[in-house]
Amino acid sequence: MNTGRKRRGLIWAITLLICAFALWLGAALYRATAATRRAETEHILHFYGENIVLQLKGGLNRAQGLAQMAQNAPDGAEWFEAAARELLAQEAVRYLCLIEEDVMVRALPQERCSGLAGQNIQDLSYVYTLAKYTGELVVEGPIPLGEGSEEVFLF
Repeated sequence: MNTGRKRRGLIWAITLLICAFALWLGAALYRATAATRRAETEHILHFYGENIVLQLKGGLNRAQGLAQMAQNAPDGAEWFEAAARELLAQEAVRYLCLIEEDVMVRALPQERCSGLAGQNIQDLSYVYTLAKYTGELVVEGPIPLGEGSEEVFLF
């Protein structure tokens, strides 16, 4: 009788040990699978993010010609209105600003943005200063544009 109890106890101990090992192995496999999926997801999100930035830069490169004109333009901002007409005709463009040094010299269209001209970029949204110092595309928004209820993203 004592031998039967020892044998049953040994069988239960071995069974519990096998179950514990199986649970440990299952948990280890789950953690490894989750880590692999997390790494793959982060990798995919990184490239989606870079793709979005490249698409934004490509879409905003329509202003590249205007930027080149600004670098080669004579002093004064008279040329800006004629050069910006094509960009302002696009539905996605709400206003354009010409900034010299740290002062916004001209903002178009004048009927909507006349109050911006003459302001220092430090008095405006941080996106202007950040874009100046990073030299990269900076996005802020949605923010209200002026006193109206229209909200826009600043690029």
